Amino acid sequence: MKYFALLLTSLILGLSVAQPTRAVLSDWFETDEQRGKRLFDQGEFEESASSFRDNYRRGVALYHSKNYQGAAKAFERVNRKEVQQDALYNLGNARFQQEDYEGAVRAYDEVLLNQPDHDDARYNGGLARAMLAKTDPEALEKLDQEKEEKEEKEEKEEKEEKEEQESESGDQQQEQESESGDQKQEQESESGDQQSEQESESGDQQSEQESESGDQQQEQESESGDQQPEQESESGDQQQEQEAESGDQQTEQ
Repeated sequence: MKYFALLLTSLILGLSVAQPTRAVLSDWFETDEQRGKRLFDQGEFEESASSFRDNYRRGVALYHSKNYQGAAKAFERVNRKEVQQDALYNLGNARFQQEDYEGAVRAYDEVLLNQPDHDDARYNGGLARAMLAKTDPEALEKLDQEKEEKEEKEEKEEKEEKEEQESESGDQQQEQESESGDQKQEQESESGDQQSEQESESGDQQSEQESESGDQQQEQESESGDQQPEQESESGDQQQEQEAESGDQQTEQ
């Protein structure tokens, strides 16, 4: 029994394990998007499209596999903002390949509406219009009419928006002018109050100065009046004394 256990252990240890292939390893560690890109790079477009979860990538893969109907559906579902313009352009191409010229023109026109300088969309749109003029001229006429109405509507909306902005700007300017007028009136009122206060203080100071000046003048006149009788009295005494001395001198002679 002990020998059997040892033999079994040796057999287990001696087993060789089959190594996974590179493709299997890739499947283990790749995401769906990575697998889709690898298959796309290998030219396996149908399998690539099945692997992709992103609608734009799936649409590109389906277009390359010439499944234009599936590609168009995938491009219609694209909601990633950074590739929406490319998806619209490719949608036009997928519809053109299906000879859906009206749908192609609509897609190209939407691209040009968002990006007027898209030369490829303008060129392909011209081709689609030419084909539609041959196959369904009434549809082309309807498209042109819809496009004209849409442009007029957008122009009207832009004009209304501009008028609204100008109206708001006018209201703001009027409000600012009103506020400025109120401030100016308030400043003038404050200035008038300050001027009245200054004039009142100046008048009080002038009255006080005049009162002090009058008191000083009256005091000076009173002092001058007191000095004058005193001087006259002294002068009279001196004159009387001189006359007495003169009389005494005359008597002695």
